[in-house]
Amino acid sequence: MHFSRRVSHPEPNAISLAVQRRRAQGQTLVNISDSNPTRHGLGKGNSPYQANPRGSLEARHALAKYLSARDSREVNPDNLYLLSSTSQGYSWLMKLLCDFGEAVLSPTPGYPLIETLADLENVQVVPYRYAWLGRKWELDPLSLIASEEFAGEQGWRSSGTVTGQVLDEGLPGRGSDGRLPVTRGSRSSIGRALDRDSISNPSESAGSPVARALIVINPSNPTGAYLDSYERKTLLNYCNKYALPLIADEVFYDFPLPAAPSSRARLAGCPQNLTFALDGLSKSLSAPGYKIAWLEVSGPDALVAEAKTRLDIIADAYLPFSEILAEQLPGFLQEIPRQVALTRGRCAANLEVLKGLVAADSISPVTVLEPQGGWNVLLRFPSHVDEEELVKQLLDEQGIYLQPGYFFDLPFNGVINLSLLLEPDYFRENALKVLRTINALS
Repeated sequence: MHFSRRVSHPEPNAISLAVQRRRAQGQTLVNISDSNPTRHGLGKGNSPYQANPRGSLEARHALAKYLSARDSREVNPDNLYLLSSTSQGYSWLMKLLCDFGEAVLSPTPGYPLIETLADLENVQVVPYRYAWLGRKWELDPLSLIASEEFAGEQGWRSSGTVTGQVLDEGLPGRGSDGRLPVTRGSRSSIGRALDRDSISNPSESAGSPVARALIVINPSNPTGAYLDSYERKTLLNYCNKYALPLIADEVFYDFPLPAAPSSRARLAGCPQNLTFALDGLSKSLSAPGYKIAWLEVSGPDALVAEAKTRLDIIADAYLPFSEILAEQLPGFLQEIPRQVALTRGRCAANLEVLKGLVAADSISPVTVLEPQGGWNVLLRFPSHVDEEELVKQLLDEQGIYLQPGYFFDLPFNGVINLSLLLEPDYFRENALKVLRTINALS
């Protein structure tokens, strides 16, 4: 297993060893260099602040208790890191696993934020693909399975000897959070991952960014596709064979829709492969302003211990999680089941309304690409209807804003993304306007 050169394994210096010996002997220690005002009668708070890179132990115990009950497994609070956001988790993990110019494998279609975060960390993004097969999105094994003929010059290389094919270098540009990119169809960071001139990694040959981790979104955003049992096994076997850690983003896991597979399962707590699972309150409470997220490390004991030792260094450099928020975490956790039920009900109801509106028009050219989970739904229409022109017309004539499929690197043209979160009457009214506009253009 590879860890980046950004974070070295810490070795205590002579002074630290001397401090440890004195404390172990029960001797008094006065730190006259101490810069923590709460230990000297200053500042706000009822007790002295004790920095913990993983976040408050009490809060992590509360979180571990909640996760243990939710997932029917024993969660170790020492394997949890409290974060300000899952985005922070991604950034930390790229620091932990990737040196400059190295790569993470990420699913496409997918959410463009991963590219933005990777760019900020000087990390490449190489896609593996999901394909729409007429009923659901499925993992395309041809984009993942090892193939020696694509080594070095034609593809990316994993941290082992396996290589995989990457198709369509010039993928559409897209912006963070689905915002409109500066130019349509410009080369994205996925395309740049295969540009020989953009990679500088003296330890590897030019043009072949080394894959250091595999990202999976379960369920995906915006497709809403969960991993089924076969796909889960395929990805875990792949990661195990080529010593790739798994980064599992499962923030939408608790929002299944009627088409969700019965064989779905979380990757959080996965014992057989080094796994970093991301989750948080902003989705669980349907409250984007509640910036409390967490990262759980699991896998073989030796790898987990090594990963946590290095991750502690990164976390200690930032110490981002507020003690004030930590004190409120147990109360927030109690609210999750009620809020999840409300949001799931809203999304399921709006999805049924949309399907009914499409079915009611026997000549409608629109197809609902039914999601298995999450908060969004994709609509497909004839590809001769330009996505950008449709979005601009809806904006200019109806005052309706929505996202075109090219924001998410959909593998075909003629797709728009709708949120299922809107209030029911408002959703129905505006979805009908969208369908009528598509009909008029088709």
